[in-house]
This record gives sequence, C-alpha cells and structure tokens, in this order.
Amino acid sequence: MRRDFYRGFTLVELLIVIAIIGVLIGLLLPAIQAARESARRTDCANNIRQLALATLQHEAQQKYFPSGGWGFRWAGDASLGLGQSQPGSWLFSLLPFLDESNLHQMSQVAPADKLQAVARQNQVVVSYFFCPTRRIPQTRRTTFVPYNSSPISFIVRTDYAACAGDFGEAVMNPAQGPSPAEAPTFNWTNAMNGRTGVIYVRSQTTNGMIADGLSNTLLIGEKNINPQHYETGQSINDNQGAYSGFNWDNQRVINSDNRPTPDTYGKILRSTFGSAHKDIWQAAFCDGSVTALSFMIDLRVGTLLANRNDGQHVARPN
Repeated sequence: MRRDFYRGFTLVELLIVIAIIGVLIGLLLPAIQAARESARRTDCANNIRQLALATLQHEAQQKYFPSGGWGFRWAGDASLGLGQSQPGSWLFSLLPFLDESNLHQMSQVAPADKLQAVARQNQVVVSYFFCPTRRIPQTRRTTFVPYNSSPISFIVRTDYAACAGDFGEAVMNPAQGPSPAEAPTFNWTNAMNGRTGVIYVRSQTTNGMIADGLSNTLLIGEKNINPQHYETGQSINDNQGAYSGFNWDNQRVINSDNRPTPDTYGKILRSTFGSAHKDIWQAAFCDGSVTALSFMIDLRVGTLLANRNDGQHVARPN
C-alpha cells in the first residue's frame, strides 16, 4: 500500500520566513513613509497656493492686500469690513475668497449677539489652514480671551503665517492692540512704523508699494512651532486663533535673528518661519507662485525677499 507523507514547515524554516518578511518590510517602510510625506508636502503646497490665490483675489477686488489686523486681543468681525478697520487677521479677511463667505458672515449679527457669534466663528475649522505633515484640521484648547468675543475653550489655529517683513521683535510690541476704549482714537503711527513686509499690523499694502517686484517678495510661508506644543496651545507663537489680529501666531519675519528653522523639540522660535518637513519650508510669493525653500537659504537673500521695498532686487532661490 502506497502512503503519501505531507511534510510541514519546521520551526527553523518558519523563523527564516518571518525574518525574510521582516527584512522586506524594513526595506519597504521607508519608501512608503517617503511617498506619504511627499503626498502630504504636496497637499501643504496646495494649501499655501489656495491662500495665495485668495490673497490675490482680495487685492484685485479691494486694490490692497489683506490687513494683518490690530493685535492678538482682537478677533475678526465681519461687520467692521476689510482693511485698516478690520481688527482680525489676514486669514479672517480671506474667508470670502476661500468660498467661506457663510463662515465670514457669522459675526455679522446684532450687537447683543456679537460676542457669542464671534466665539462660535473662532471654532469653525478651515482645512486650508493646516499642514498635513504637522497636524490634522481640528480645534485645539486655548485660553484666548479676545476683547470682542465671549471666552473660548477650543479654537481653530493655523500652520501658515504672512510675512511681516525683516524687522526685529522689538518692533512687534505692543502686540495685543488697543483696548476697546482706546480703539476709536488710538494713534497707530508707532505700531505701523518699521513694517517692511506686505501684511502687518493694520496694513493696506497696494501693488505699487511692493517696489522690489511681486515675484521677488515673500507673501506667506509655513511657520515654526515647537512639536511639544502642536496640540497644547502653550507655545507663545501658537496659542491664539487663526482669526486673531497681528501677532506671532499668524505673522513671521526673516532677519539676522530669525532664520527659517525646522520644528525642533524644546525650541520655541516665536517669530521665525519653518516647517515639519525635512530640509525645506514652503512659501508663496506676491505673484501667487509657491516654492520650496531650503532651511539653509542665504540669510541675506531671505531678508531681502522679506522686505517689499528695500530697493535691492534679488532673485529668489529655485
């Protein structure tokens, strides 16, 4: 009688197969991660492009770029219009140009309902405001108490900042803006002096004010954040809302003390550009184009790109 014997795997053979599979996974995983990061980086560039195009639409309609607002203690308010009369951020002014007119108009209500309406508005997420490499679009905890809003526990933030120029941090103060009592007669001269970018405190920059050329003037870029505080709201440059007025949460500069820097644990660089990407940060220029820039960018070139009217024409890095 013929018998057929079926031989299974031995333990040694099974371990060898598992080891081979482990090696293959180890070889494939970096490639998969690199492909995912490439996709996230592309999505991030698209977000910046959408913000830049909305900015150009704002300029085309209003004849000036969106204003940076009054200061971090002021949230956006649609009833106050655009330009110098708008206390909220440049991102708030862009909402109608991002197909978010309904969100923008949430604060266009009767005075008795205003504080609550502004608070609700600051909790509505816009996906364009977030870099997918860094964090997902959602509200995050805050202790933000705007002058013109009810208290807010969770708020929408942003991973992108407008370029305020090449000035130093001392020019930033006082960053909170005037109190409601001071606002009607506040003298903005000192607050606005020394601003060399396109978007800054109470700005109304026109194309004609960008003497160095639209294609060579920085408009919007990714901002540096300490990774320990991506979610906490406890970092000085990421603790306010996307719609709050001029402050380091949504405005950055480039100068000898503020080189664009990758996100680094334990390091808070409150006024610098940067990103969660490896080797590069992405930025838009005033002509709407988006470019990946190296962290090793020549600081002289970066400073000149940040200044709209220094009179020194410099070609931006490719």
